[in-house]
Amino acid sequence: MIDPWHHHPGAGDVIEPAQLIATTPAAGAFTLTEAGAAPPLIVSAADFPGVVRVVGDLRDDIARVTQVTPRVVDDAPPQTRDRPC
Repeated sequence: MIDPWHHHPGAGDVIEPAQLIATTPAAGAFTLTEAGAAPPLIVSAADFPGVVRVVGDLRDDIARVTQVTPRVVDDAPPQTRDRPC
């Protein structure tokens, strides 16, 4: 699949993405948030700085789209489980 947002002339055909956001359950989809809760995003604090930064960017994107901000957890899942999604 070619990313239509980064397509360059001569790079091949552009494939239009299907619906990216749904507000109801759908086959093959996964839930980012449910009932005002989101699962934590887990990242290794020892990972490359760019990876750690991108996890923060993903957290911010999820918050912008859903109005729910997931926690970012370093190195291990939290001991208490967030509401499952």
